[in-house]
Amino acid sequence: MSATHNLLTLDSITKRFGGLVAVNTLSFEVESKSVHGLIGPNGSGKSTTLNLLSGALALSSGEITLDHSRLTNLSAHQISKLGISRTFQLVRLLPSLTVAENVMVGGLFGHRPYGFRDADRAVSAVLDRVGLGGKGGLMPGQLTYIDTKRVELARALISQPRVLLLDEWLAGLNPTELEAGIALIASLREECEAIIVVEHVMEAIRSLCDRCVVMASGSKIAEGDVETVLNQPAVIEAYLGGDDD
Repeated sequence: MSATHNLLTLDSITKRFGGLVAVNTLSFEVESKSVHGLIGPNGSGKSTTLNLLSGALALSSGEITLDHSRLTNLSAHQISKLGISRTFQLVRLLPSLTVAENVMVGGLFGHRPYGFRDADRAVSAVLDRVGLGGKGGLMPGQLTYIDTKRVELARALISQPRVLLLDEWLAGLNPTELEAGIALIASLREECEAIIVVEHVMEAIRSLCDRCVVMASGSKIAEGDVETVLNQPAVIEAYLGGDDD
């Protein structure tokens, strides 16, 4: 088994929207073979960070590298081809396409694109993988909430990404669905070189993540192994607020 190494590096990345600094000189590294949590209160800059990693937004300053490839200000499709795939906080399926066709989009344009001849077989395999076997012919409107999330995950997985970004993929699930969702993400560790999980569900962070970064007001306030980080006073204050005295 090969040794781990720093796979993804964020070096002082910053995103400004006019006078608002949404992400402020954020730096951290993600090792290969790891699940990395990115947590913090609402509005702390987590989703903006994923948008910068995936190319949905351009950096104001700083550098992002994947191994030796510089991702800084590449377009979303260029970053996808280099091996970063994502899900979205709000599920973004194409309502006029079937489940299988939604997943096929990722297979045709992602990191390891399939030809049309191989795409059907790949779609069937990845739908089975996420628990949607036999549902490829359904329309998105016919699916339960968790199954729409499974479709989006399948679409991200079909191109065999090196780094998978999950933006609150577990949000809104009932306890039974949450347990199944955590198990599914855990099972992906061997298929992706690294996974970054943005999540408010601390049960998931504790179960899945090797390390985590905590953000507040656009800045990193803590980093390290999960239990140590979650017990830091600055993290508790960021989530719960300080004393009024």
